[in-house]
Amino acid sequence: CWGGEKILAGTKDSEVFEIGVQDRERPIVLVQGHAEGELWALAVHPKKAVFATGSDDKTIRVWNLADRTMVACHSTAHAVRSLAYSPDASQLSAGLQDGSFVVLNTKDLSEVVHIKNCKEVLHEMKYFPDGNYLAVGSNDNFVDIYSVSQGYKYLGRCSGSSSFITHLDWSADSTHIQTNSGASERLYYQVPTCKRVTGKEEIQGIHWATWTGVLGTEVLGIWLKYSQLNDVNATDTSFEHNTIA
Repeated sequence: CWGGEKILAGTKDSEVFEIGVQDRERPIVLVQGHAEGELWALAVHPKKAVFATGSDDKTIRVWNLADRTMVACHSTAHAVRSLAYSPDASQLSAGLQDGSFVVLNTKDLSEVVHIKNCKEVLHEMKYFPDGNYLAVGSNDNFVDIYSVSQGYKYLGRCSGSSSFITHLDWSADSTHIQTNSGASERLYYQVPTCKRVTGKEEIQGIHWATWTGVLGTEVLGIWLKYSQLNDVNATDTSFEHNTIA
């Protein structure tokens, strides 16, 4: 696009540059975004007006909510499918399409550790409310638990789902997780033992720190009559304001 002394140029990587005719060596970036493929991963910074996204273009991008600009970018070896900030915001974990996950330092997006214990894509991951553990859900139908304080040491595997993990949430006291699966299963586990919980009284006594799942009597109101399981793909809950999106 020609505008007299300036040219606007768009690229296949979702970028728009402003190029001055008299200063062609220093183009100004007006718009940045993910490139080819779909955007799958989203995580909100727990302390700042910042969020991170990941997509098929094998990048993790950090954005400033106030001015809607990209402030950092990190390239990965595989497509990004999930993201999670640690509670203290010091680290950002990313689940990848090849079944591995990478942990980044949020100050400069340098790599802290890269771990692969699964064969299938990692669609879900969340840190404990106290930050001691990371739960990673995969299309292998498992949730793996890692000790953050021990350099992401593998602690155990929560099994029992008959389909891929779609959602997981931590209890407020960091002792339990609940999962949703592609087979419409809602399962519960003790952590870090990964022992399956089936007792009604124990389940009813759990208070959740987060709620992103789509299954259960607590979220019946999100489902219209004759809805299919894939009609609602995600939720997020504000317990403080008694609202769910």
